Amino acid sequence: MPDVTVRIWVGVPAVGCIGLLALTLRRVTEAQAIVVERNGRFSRVLPPGPHSLLPPFDHIRNRIDLREQVVPSDGGGKPGHRVERLPRNTAART
Repeated sequence: MPDVTVRIWVGVPAVGCIGLLALTLRRVTEAQAIVVERNGRFSRVLPPGPHSLLPPFDHIRNRIDLREQVVPSDGGGKPGHRVERLPRNTAART
């Protein structure tokens, strides 16, 4: 019977430490940056890679996507139709 008690006294803190370690470690992917707040104020921006945070103090505020984004132009999607080359009608503005 004492063997079971020893296992409980050793096993419960070990599982707790592993759980706390899992909450502490964060891995930021290559195409992301993470904004971290400490005690409600901006602390730092985490670049890609492994990092450790203190769960009671640090809070992940935002995950920023660093991939390129395609912005549509006003060309209408027609090939050869460029906005810069359109004639400007200044008389229509008055």
